[in-house]
Amino acid sequence: MDARYEGLIRIPEIGTAGFAKLQSAAVLVVGAGGLGCTALSCLAGLGVGAIRVADRDRVERNNLDRQFLYAERDVGRFKAEAAAERLREMNAGVSLDARACEFNEETAADLLKGVTLAMAAVDNRETRLVMNRLCAAAGVPLINGGVRGLLGSVQQVRPDGG
Repeated sequence: MDARYEGLIRIPEIGTAGFAKLQSAAVLVVGAGGLGCTALSCLAGLGVGAIRVADRDRVERNNLDRQFLYAERDVGRFKAEAAAERLREMNAGVSLDARACEFNEETAADLLKGVTLAMAAVDNRETRLVMNRLCAAAGVPLINGGVRGLLGSVQQVRPDGG
């Protein structure tokens, strides 16, 4: 067992069984902006086994104040690729798959293939609705997160409609 996870395993609610679930999880994060960067960093730090990140945008200079996975050298690069590179540096034991694309009707099946959880960290309502519908159809639980200014929200959407 990697010593980096000893503190996590000592948490009674997680333990070795919970950590084993994290290691076997495959998570899709759509959106590698402010919320996505934070979520991706946490997932990699926790040792989630496989992370797929999808974002069609490129890093802009005005992202650097709040999207902490990026540096000046990343300006102009696809966010998904730059984020995956930084996450590999943070935790080489996590499998990372970067996709420079958006989540839509055409890409959903491929993006959702093999994942156990999806997260919407996007800045538009339309993508959230499409993710909600297509994740439910694929039987993939969805965490829908959003941030506007200093306010945030999080919602769990189970494929059974709950």
